[in-house]
Order: sequence, then structure tokens, then C-alpha cells
Amino acid sequence: MSDVFEVSMIDGEVAELTGVASGVEYPIGDPITVPAGVLCEVSGLGIRDLAGVRFVVSGEGWRLATTQAI
Repeated sequence: MSDVFEVSMIDGEVAELTGVASGVEYPIGDPITVPAGVLCEVSGLGIRDLAGVRFVVSGEGWRLATTQAI
């Protein structure tokens, strides 16, 4: 099982992420914070390009969320 989060804000070198489900934000309590460098490394994007990007987190770590239809 994995959860999808969208980068809602970058504060210095910290990314703040909000949980999303089917394109709709849902309350998850406090936003999750992750070092922006981690997300940059897995996505290949720069810090300034992270806002609005969705990531999936699982027991294996962070990765870009895919929107491909099956």
C-alpha cells in the first residue's frame, strides 16, 4: 500500500506535502515535511520545479506518482 502526496510548499530546503486522493485533498493533520533534496533526487527536478508535483511513498521510499491509465 502506498500514499500519494503533492508538494504544496517549499521552504528553504524543506518540502511540505499534502495528502491527496483522486485529485482531491483530504485532511491528514499536520503536513508532511521532507528534505527537498530527497524529492529532487528521485524526480530529477530542481527545487523550484517541485511545487505541485505528486509523489508516492511506500515502504521502499519516495517516487514520482504516475497518472497512466491502465
